[in-house]
Amino acid sequence: MKKKLTFSVEGMKCGSCVKKIQDSFEELDFDVEASFSVEEKTVSLSFNPDDGESLEIKKQIESVGFQVTKIS
Repeated sequence: MKKKLTFSVEGMKCGSCVKKIQDSFEELDFDVEASFSVEEKTVSLSFNPDDGESLEIKKQIESVGFQVTKIS
């Protein structure tokens, strides 16, 4: 069963920001499905918790220059 969560991403302002975050997910050792809202500055994620942790995803987004807060 996939785990779903939503992060608030401070500083995500445009499509280039979204691409930067999406590209960073390629460095993870597991697949992440992501849906972005630039207007709301959020990313909704879905992943298999047996493959990876939400903390890894949070750290990955932060590694490319964004501040992340878990919403749900």
